Amino acid sequence: MADKRAVFYLRISLDSRGDGLAIERQRDGCQKKAAALGLDVVGEYVDQSISASGDKDRPGYNAMEKAFEAGEFSTIVCYDIDRLSRRPGQLEQWLERAERGGLNIVTADNEVNLSTDYGRLFVRIKAALARQEVETMSRRRSYAQKQRARKGNPPSGVRPFGYDSERVIIEEEAALVRAMYAAFLKGHSLRDIARALDGDSDVDGLKKCPRPSHTITRERNEVRAREGRAALKVPEPYGWGPTTVRRILRNPIYAGMVTYRATGMSARRDGVTYSTRDSKTTDAIVRDDDGSPIRGKWDPIIAADDWWAVQAVLDDPRRLSSYTGSRERRRLGAGLFRCYDCDVPLKNHGPRYRCDKCGMVRQRGSVDDFVLDVISAYLSREDVLKGLRKAAASLSSDDGSNAAAGRVEALMRRLETFAADYADGVITGREYAAARDKVEAEIAAETKKAAATTTGRVLDAVIHPGADFKKADLLSKRAIIDAVCVVHLRRGEKGNNHFQPDSVIITWR
Repeated sequence: MADKRAVFYLRISLDSRGDGLAIERQRDGCQKKAAALGLDVVGEYVDQSISASGDKDRPGYNAMEKAFEAGEFSTIVCYDIDRLSRRPGQLEQWLERAERGGLNIVTADNEVNLSTDYGRLFVRIKAALARQEVETMSRRRSYAQKQRARKGNPPSGVRPFGYDSERVIIEEEAALVRAMYAAFLKGHSLRDIARALDGDSDVDGLKKCPRPSHTITRERNEVRAREGRAALKVPEPYGWGPTTVRRILRNPIYAGMVTYRATGMSARRDGVTYSTRDSKTTDAIVRDDDGSPIRGKWDPIIAADDWWAVQAVLDDPRRLSSYTGSRERRRLGAGLFRCYDCDVPLKNHGPRYRCDKCGMVRQRGSVDDFVLDVISAYLSREDVLKGLRKAAASLSSDDGSNAAAGRVEALMRRLETFAADYADGVITGREYAAARDKVEAEIAAETKKAAATTTGRVLDAVIHPGADFKKADLLSKRAIIDAVCVVHLRRGEKGNNHFQPDSVIITWR
C-alpha cells in the first residue's frame, strides 16, 4: 500500500440518544485499524442519523466522493461495509473506482483487497446481506403496523396537532383544527388559513398559533433534557404554509379513521386505499372486509361527513385549475367560463382568456369586472337569496356526500386491482382498458354526486348580499358563480376595442 493517505467514513442511521457515542465508537475502531496499518489519516466524513439504504441525501458521503475524485486520498476506513452503503449500486461505483486503480477499503476488523476477484466478491456478498437485512426489517415493521392498524390502534410516532401522544384531544389545538375545516368549507383558501394562523389575516375561529413542528419539538426537547440528551433544533414558531394546512385537512385521523403507511403493490394487495391528487399524502385508510373504514380507538375531532366534504373540494378539478404548482393563480374564470361557439372551458393566456379550440381570446380584466357586477346585483335580490339558501340547505343536509365519497374510494381500489392484475399478466391489455374505462366512468359519476353536496355546503356558508360577494376570496366566488349560472364568452366586433357587454352571455341556472 504505497499511498498511505486515508479518510474515515462514520455513519449511524439513527442516533436515538443524541449523545454521539455511537459515532465515537466507530471512530475508535477506525483509529485502531489505521494505526495498525500505518495509514496517514487526512480527513473524516460523518453522516449522523442518516440511513444508507434510502435516497436521502448524505452530505458527508457526497463530500467524500468529491474528495476522492479530486485525488485527496486512496483508502476509505469504515467500521463495516454497511456503514459505507447498504445499496449495491453505490458499492458497485466504489468497486469500479477500485478496478481503475488507486482505491482500497478497510473495515475495523478486516482489510478488503479490492484488486482481487475475491475481495470484490466479499464486498458484494456483504452488500447483498445488508440489503436483505434492511428488507426483512422493513417487512416486519410493515406487518406490525398493519396489525396495529387493523386493531384500531393509533399510529406510532410524533403526535398529530390536536392530540397528545396518547391520542387524547388537546382542546385548544382541536378548536383550531375544527376552525380550519370550517374555514375551508366556507371557501377560504389554504393560504388564507395559513395567514390567519400566523396572525396576518382574520378568519372566523382562527387565531395566531405556533406551527405544530415548533410546539412538538419543544415538547420533545423537554423530555430529552430530563433524560440528559442533546436538544433538537427548534423550528421557527411562525411561517405556516399551505402545505402544512393541507396536511391537516388531508389527515383521516381527525375523522377517527385508522391509517397505515403503505406504498406500491403492498397497498393494492392489502386493500388499503386513500387516493388523492396530493402526491405527498402517503397514509392510507385501513378498511375492513366490507370496505368500510376501520374506526380508531380515539375520539374524532372532525365529523366524517365534513372530512369527506373537504376531500371532495381538495380533489375538485375546478379548484385545481385555479392553481399553478403551489402558487395561487388569480383568474376568476379559468376552466369555469366557456367559449360561446365551441362550448369548451376557457384557459388563461397571459392577460386574456383563450379558447384552445377556435382561438377566440378576450381581455380578462374587463370580463371579470362585468361578471362580478352582474352576479353581485343578482345576489342582492331577496327572492334569489331565498331560493339559493333553500337549495344550499337541501344539498348540505343530503347524507350522500360520505356515501358517494366512500363509493369513489371503493372504485379507486378496483381500478388499482385491475392495474396490478395487468402488471402481473393476469389480464390482457384489452381487458384492462375495457375495465378501466367502465370504472373511470363510474368514478366520474360518483365524484359529481359528492361535489354537489360540497357545493351546497360552500353556498350555505358564503351566500350573503351582493356587496359581500365581491369581498369573498377567489374560491368562494368561483363556487358561487358555478352554482348560479353558466358564463359564455363570444368574439367581440372587429374594429371595436371597447368592452362589449353583450359578448358576455350569462345563463342563470
